[in-house]
Amino acid sequence: MKLKNTLTAILTLGIPLLITSYIFINTPAKVTKADKETTQIKQIEKPIVKEAPKPLTTNELIIKYFPANQVANAELVVKCESGGDASIVGHNHNGTTDTGLFQLNSVHHYPGDLTNPETNIKLASELYRARGWQPWYSSRKCHHLV
Repeated sequence: MKLKNTLTAILTLGIPLLITSYIFINTPAKVTKADKETTQIKQIEKPIVKEAPKPLTTNELIIKYFPANQVANAELVVKCESGGDASIVGHNHNGTTDTGLFQLNSVHHYPGDLTNPETNIKLASELYRARGWQPWYSSRKCHHLV
């Protein structure tokens, strides 16, 4: 009899407990207005990280500024003039300086930082369009263009 009463008690109390547990577990949590505002604030506070664009390579800049049929020649001139080192500054006997990838001469009074690869290549392409490869005559033994 004791066993029967115990089983009856377990079954009587156990089923409502089981049902209550099931309802609790399977009922979605109520989201309050404050919860929504907190979530929105957290989303706003996330830092937006944008990667800086990679600078173009020397070759990409030459392709950008020189005529397609002169890209290989321009690359030769850069190799001969500066070895591809944009920071090179050469000092000449006449007091002028040659700067950057194309060793642009200070006699031309170019604006901007000539050690900046894009500035140097853009100005060199303008000089090429005006005078061909003649301004790079002194390095002709290396590139054989003049």
